[in-house]
Amino acid sequence: MSARIVAVAMCTAWLLPACEFVNVHQLVEGGLKAGAAQLPVGPKEEIAYGGAVAVQVVARYGGLDKTPELVEYVNLVGEALAIHSPRPELPYHFAILNTDEVNAVSAPGGYVFITRGALKACRSEAELAGILAHEIAHIAAGHAVKILQNLKSKQALADSTGWKSQAVFGQIVDGFLDDYMTKGLPQDDEFEADRIGTAILARVGWAPDGLRSLLSRLASGRTAASKDRFYGTHPDTGARVSRIDALLPAYKDKDGVTLELRFRDRTAVLSKRVGHAH
Repeated sequence: MSARIVAVAMCTAWLLPACEFVNVHQLVEGGLKAGAAQLPVGPKEEIAYGGAVAVQVVARYGGLDKTPELVEYVNLVGEALAIHSPRPELPYHFAILNTDEVNAVSAPGGYVFITRGALKACRSEAELAGILAHEIAHIAAGHAVKILQNLKSKQALADSTGWKSQAVFGQIVDGFLDDYMTKGLPQDDEFEADRIGTAILARVGWAPDGLRSLLSRLASGRTAASKDRFYGTHPDTGARVSRIDALLPAYKDKDGVTLELRFRDRTAVLSKRVGHAH
């Protein structure tokens, strides 16, 4: 734990884009056999599956935005949340997807992605922390692991001799992506992630309504033409806002920070791109 805190404070090299997320590919190559070698889905296997899923998420969203100052900032905020999450022992990785679509995605084992479009949609550090905390909450609660476990059990029943193979491992990953990327998680899982994420925000010291603030603005700005996957794979945004509103009285004594000015300063490069104004 202390090493993680030092990493956040000192912004060590692995937080910077020089890594270019190649460690994800290394995890996949090195963990295929180990990842498919046990039932149920244990921590090491979760990370191996997560690495394989992460590679595909990056590909499906058109790669990564590697703008150094943005990658560093998202990692610092993400790590500050991760060490206060219910599963601080996981090796978390944070990255920005190279698309203006508004969304955030997590993969098992500690992989958290925010799209450049979602980063643009934020207006404060508390909002950025809110969307990252929601994804960290999915990982902490094992929501994606439940899908993997179900798929793995089906494969074991279908082929009792081959479910440990790399080919079957790939089939499970493909099945997960088809299910997760098109349908999303169950609504109850999404609401639970909002609840856990709000608690993490308050624990770290950001305004507990950070996610609520962002969701409220997204709900008010949505039109019939909105085609972002976010709306198709999450519950009604207004319903999420209402549920978070019911949680907030429990945090009335938490005077968390929003840090709008720091957010503007650290994401100033976004204002130079077409279609964004703080």
